[in-house]
Amino acid sequence: MYSIFGGHLPGRLRSLRDMQELIAKDFVGVFAELRQLIILIDGVSESPEGASGEKTALSDYAKNAMAAHLKKLTEALESINARSALASAHRLDERLKNTFSPITWGEARATLADIESRFADHLEYVQLFTLSAEESGLMISADALIDTKSLFRKGLSG
Repeated sequence: MYSIFGGHLPGRLRSLRDMQELIAKDFVGVFAELRQLIILIDGVSESPEGASGEKTALSDYAKNAMAAHLKKLTEALESINARSALASAHRLDERLKNTFSPITWGEARATLADIESRFADHLEYVQLFTLSAEESGLMISADALIDTKSLFRKGLSG
């Protein structure tokens, strides 16, 4: 059942067709890549050289290191349909590629905090249910559970 606003009514039963299969490793991937990016930014900012002041532009090395993790992060965000966090990640990617207006350490740090906040918001709207490996085998279509073709053939010959 749907509300007039296009979403499900709260407290109603939902069909299995309405559910979306979410891959747990992609949720873990989001956390892992966000942590890697934050560690990268925070680790350099705490270096004795102090080469990463808030208004200092990221080096090419830092941009390349961030881009590798950001690619994995965007793939995981796409997989779990975290659109708001994904939009922020795409903006960060564009800023990393922009040579006319280089991104600073402070801007990169703020954008990562924004992505993390938007991902936390996404988790507020998603309900996760888990199934054991044995139970997940029962979530396939009825036709796959019962081989109707072989039953039909047995019925004709039996």
